[in-house]
Amino acid sequence: MSVASAYGQRAKAGLAGLRGREETALDAELPETVELSGPGGTTIDVSLSETAAAFDLYEDDGGNWRWRLVHDDETLAVSPSGYDSRDDAEATITTIKENVLGAEIEE
Repeated sequence: MSVASAYGQRAKAGLAGLRGREETALDAELPETVELSGPGGTTIDVSLSETAAAFDLYEDDGGNWRWRLVHDDETLAVSPSGYDSRDDAEATITTIKENVLGAEIEE
């Protein structure tokens, strides 16, 4: 298992635990972000609520559905091809959301 994959699995498990935690007191608040250790001794801040990144889902001029992942007006990723239906494009987005933290880096 690569370092990136192991890190992704640890991060995914940690976030699931934090997001699923119930408040034990009326005035208890969950933090907005948590700091997780990343690969190579780095740390990253992960949002526990909303993220600034978003999937932009749209129909192109040819009638195919496409998506792009954007963050702060920068396109981070785009669909490799058009999809016949909106449902197919949304299914791919769901798959990405479910698997991105555990994704390996391949050379």
